[in-house]
Amino acid sequence: MLGNAEAHYKAVGRDQALKDFSEKGSNWVDRDLYVFCMDDAGVITGHGANSALVGRDLSGLKDANGKKFIVEIISTARAGGGWVDYLWPNPTTNKLESKSSTVKGFGDDICGVGIFK
Repeated sequence: MLGNAEAHYKAVGRDQALKDFSEKGSNWVDRDLYVFCMDDAGVITGHGANSALVGRDLSGLKDANGKKFIVEIISTARAGGGWVDYLWPNPTTNKLESKSSTVKGFGDDICGVGIFK
């Protein structure tokens, strides 16, 4: 899904892609899988599970274990991409669960897709 999101971002441009990623019922959400994007400061620029997060600065956000995972997502993506593990509410179960997100820089944004374990 992240590879397809990157191709879409390049094909339609930043603004349209971020809008598409955040649109409810779009192809960028599949059950508990969704595309999310942020800028280098940790401000959400696109979010498939919760478009209300767009524009919010989550840079200081910590998971239930106190991990500043947004900071790690940014540094991992800007170092070439990879996986980041953290605890996050599952949008389908509404329970706090372990999550691993693959993240990568797309132009001015950092985007990812996570899986719940």
